[in-house]
Amino acid sequence: MKLKSLLSLACLAATLQASAVYPIYFRDSGNIVDNKIVPENGGHMEYPIDENGQPIFDEDGAITVTTNAYADGGVWLRTKKLTSPCPMEYTILAFEYKTNRQINNLVVFQHEYNNIYIDQAHGPLLLVSDEYQTVYMPIARNAQWGSESDYAKNYFWISTNDANKSEGWALTVKNIRLLTIDEATAECKNQGAAGDVLDAFTLPNTDFSKDFDSDMDGGSDIYVRSGGNPVLQSSNLVKPLPEGCTTFCFDYKLTGNSFAPKVYLHKKPDYSEMTPVPTSEMLEGTPEDEIYEAEWKTIKFDLSKEIDQIGFGSVFGSNHFLWVQCIDLPESSMLWIKNVRWINATQSAIEDVTIEAERPADNRIFNIMGVECKAPLAPGIYIQNGKKFIVK
Repeated sequence: MKLKSLLSLACLAATLQASAVYPIYFRDSGNIVDNKIVPENGGHMEYPIDENGQPIFDEDGAITVTTNAYADGGVWLRTKKLTSPCPMEYTILAFEYKTNRQINNLVVFQHEYNNIYIDQAHGPLLLVSDEYQTVYMPIARNAQWGSESDYAKNYFWISTNDANKSEGWALTVKNIRLLTIDEATAECKNQGAAGDVLDAFTLPNTDFSKDFDSDMDGGSDIYVRSGGNPVLQSSNLVKPLPEGCTTFCFDYKLTGNSFAPKVYLHKKPDYSEMTPVPTSEMLEGTPEDEIYEAEWKTIKFDLSKEIDQIGFGSVFGSNHFLWVQCIDLPESSMLWIKNVRWINATQSAIEDVTIEAERPADNRIFNIMGVECKAPLAPGIYIQNGKKFIVK
């Protein structure tokens, strides 16, 4: 940071042109008073600081912010003010993250222009994972933000309206940056061999009722039909799908009768460009009195033909998504779902076996959101072997 601040604008512009990355730096949550965090102030997120009130980063540049008891009053973090003009072609905000809760909505404000913001609410954005994930957010740049005359007072304010922002939401972030579309596309191509693409379901209508069952193997989402057209909707794809990653799947448990869901690929948010996918894959039922002891099953939809035909999820920023329509699901049935993902079917089967072998279920500890936790445990409620316990 100090070195970059000493560079001339000409040198910095040359650096940007070569790397096509504009670095952004974490600042605070607006709650530092007299070099101490005041929990009820600012964005209601807490993080490690030194005696001067400056954030303490991990060796890899990451920092973890955690919401406190005042989080219902709004949560946000802010970045440092820019140190040089930012060309208008930098329109993709990206960062690596880990989160203990799924977040379906992010709001990015371009300060000092408080009325200019982007509400990035295209389905699940931040997904729970043991490994770092990357979020890419196209932003509508204000002409003044980052300009030659105003850059020194400009920064970002990253917030969320998701209910999971409540006390205890932990978010680790690093490598915050602005990218051009070309650079973002290149990054995504380089990530093509990194493994499965995590996803999650949202509900586009009210014909499914969703809850969280903390007693199902450490925690799982549960769905019950509540109307005539129960539909599960995937995330909108900002990143293009990696080469060969054309099988959509999820793990499930189902009570009642088996049935075959219908699958549709959508290329427009108003559902006006929809492609039905011929499929005979079944969701197989399990007797209700055996459901908690039963093994998880996996349903897989090979979408390679349709993806190739219509170019589904093939370009950066497509916002394409799919539907799993459960029109034949009985109203008396219950459906548990986890591990929603896109996979390369020729690779993932071996990886899944390895993961199962390395994670014996009898020793795992989960928080109430169903996320596996490692010692030392922070104060809170946890689950092990199906039993809850409290750490004070």
